[in-house]
Amino acid sequence: MFIAALAVAAGVMLASANSHFVDFNYMAGDIRLPFVVWLFFSLLIGVCLGLCVAMVWAARLHRQVRRSERNREMLQKELDNLRRLRSGVAQ
Repeated sequence: MFIAALAVAAGVMLASANSHFVDFNYMAGDIRLPFVVWLFFSLLIGVCLGLCVAMVWAARLHRQVRRSERNREMLQKELDNLRRLRSGVAQ
């Protein structure tokens, strides 16, 4: 909670220090917004890209865990079969 309050305070200070307007020119026209709005858009795009990368990474790890679990189950069955064979030979 303290970190969130600190982030809000930093955002307010950043907004008050960067209140001048900036033009963004593109092919269809131009947009004039305060600099802090452009900073917020940049932050938002960065967060979205970071989340996309994290989701791909998490999906890859999930597949790896499933593959490892299947491999462990197969090895456990093989070990159980070997133990049964060994106990059958010992009798």
